[in-house]
Amino acid sequence: MRAAAALLSEAPVARRATVLGAALVLAMLASAALYARPAWVIAALSATLIVTAVNRWLVQWRTLVGGLVLCILIVPISRYSLPFSLPFQAEPYQLLLAVIALVWLASLLAESDALRFRPTGLAAPFSVLLVVITGSIALNLDTIHARGVGTDVIFKISFFVGFFVLMLMLGNVLRTRADLDAVIKVLVAAAAAVGFFTLIENKTGFNAFNHLHQFFPVLRFQEGGVPGFLEARGSGFRVYGSAQHPLALGAALVTVLPLGVYLGIRTQRRLWWGAAGLM
Repeated sequence: MRAAAALLSEAPVARRATVLGAALVLAMLASAALYARPAWVIAALSATLIVTAVNRWLVQWRTLVGGLVLCILIVPISRYSLPFSLPFQAEPYQLLLAVIALVWLASLLAESDALRFRPTGLAAPFSVLLVVITGSIALNLDTIHARGVGTDVIFKISFFVGFFVLMLMLGNVLRTRADLDAVIKVLVAAAAAVGFFTLIENKTGFNAFNHLHQFFPVLRFQEGGVPGFLEARGSGFRVYGSAQHPLALGAALVTVLPLGVYLGIRTQRRLWWGAAGLM
């Protein structure tokens, strides 16, 4: 034991975390096999140490923002829930955004020069909207209560607040062209994947985004949130993909399309032209 401890103490931090993470993974598997309740706790510790082991990549802002972009584009809204209950309905991307935003705010409180708050130029109009929304709710509390739509109001406000926080965060953590291009590449690649699976759905009726829970058990699939086909058109169906409506799906892909063209021109690689073609 002393020799092992000495070996770990002399090893680099990343290697040390990897070794400890592997040990905790084995402990987690053993606990699960024995139906022990601490399995989830050990799993959380394992994940934490594994993240620490590869922190040079995983804790970069471009990686965190890229993961958020993937969650927004790939995980359909209203079709998946979190494995725990909250006082109001929350989407997986909202939880991820909250975690990343808290990390960002903690970085700002640390008064680091590299993460000092920078204005985006859009805070003023967004603040005016926030004041109007707050005033509207305050003046209609009785109506909201009488109609029993308090939960819906909170849910809608969380959308707006999420957009506001995301705008401020992106304007502060993506400081270089390399960071911006890295996130744009994730965005375009994810949109191209959505376009590809949309083509499959159009011909076969199979929606791959309704089966994410088979690969990510943390997601809870909600049967009631699955939209049906509106109608058959031409040689295929009007499809939903990862969106809530075919029109929303088309709008999202068209919005990202210019970024695919930008990457094609900037990098001169056929890969990004192909991604634009899929969109």
